[in-house]
Amino acid sequence: MNKEGKIELYRFLACLFIMMGHYLYYVLPNLELPFVVSYQFVEFFFMVTGYFTARHFDLKWQEGSGAKEVLKYHFKKFLRFMPYTIPAIIGVYAVESYTFILADNIQGLWDNLKDIVLEVLFLSVFRPSGAHLFVMWFLSAMFITLPVLIAFCFLKRKWVKIIPGTILPVIYYVLTPDYTSQNPVNQLLRAFMGMLLGATIYYLSCYIKELNVPKAVEWICTILFTVAYIAPIIICYRNMFLSYEYIICFVVWMMILMSDLTVMKPWHSRIMGYLGDISMPVFMWHIAVFKFVSVFNVLSDNEILRITVSFAMVFFICIINMAIVKLCKKYIKKT
Repeated sequence: MNKEGKIELYRFLACLFIMMGHYLYYVLPNLELPFVVSYQFVEFFFMVTGYFTARHFDLKWQEGSGAKEVLKYHFKKFLRFMPYTIPAIIGVYAVESYTFILADNIQGLWDNLKDIVLEVLFLSVFRPSGAHLFVMWFLSAMFITLPVLIAFCFLKRKWVKIIPGTILPVIYYVLTPDYTSQNPVNQLLRAFMGMLLGATIYYLSCYIKELNVPKAVEWICTILFTVAYIAPIIICYRNMFLSYEYIICFVVWMMILMSDLTVMKPWHSRIMGYLGDISMPVFMWHIAVFKFVSVFNVLSDNEILRITVSFAMVFFICIINMAIVKLCKKYIKKT
């Protein structure tokens, strides 16, 4: 199935915005840049994962399949991330190891390296102090909670899934004082509730697709889609600290798009597909690069050149990483 370009473009932009925010955190905290209040876009990634997980088990699950097939799906999903996560994790630990060696702290070096096992295995959420490659909390939380979402998807009737799938995320996001809190329990809850919301969008869209919607409604939905699609980008550009508004916009435009309620045709483009594909390595690699730039004071006397080179390094490494992965896949298929 061809990928929807509107989603692939959003994946890329979301990664770019998140990268901007992390640049300030790891390199230049006092630099004024747009698109740095971007942590809310993590919810979009959770929702997309939940949507496509629900769709997979709704369309491709066969009667008689059991736990073996579930585990196969679960581990296969995360194995495809490892060609990107492992090199990025090694990069972060290499930079950290350099600082320990420079300080002649060999004991600290070995203590630091012990954490790498949990991180590589997507289990860093169990470390109270978090992952060294910070973004691994996202994959770790999904790795642990995805089986629960899959079990939810096995419920027979869609409406039985839609009701709790709507109520539980609303309760979580409304009652949680700070849903971005980085404690392990909240990371797991956040991952599950975000994916649950995405799964609910899928089940609701299945019903909506069956309706005979007038053309006028499609035009109204197209306007709503456009507003909801663009609004988070504008809000992020202005660095406004909003929370629920982002989630509402993501739900609205994903629901409209997935329910085929717009007059827009699907975007099937190699360029959009490539931007969506490169979003994962960009998401994984940027912190490793930023830590390197910070520790080695790369171009510290020129802020504009520093950020330009930093971003160029991220994309250069990601393009090479992607090319190597694709070559390896082709070689494996041939053998």
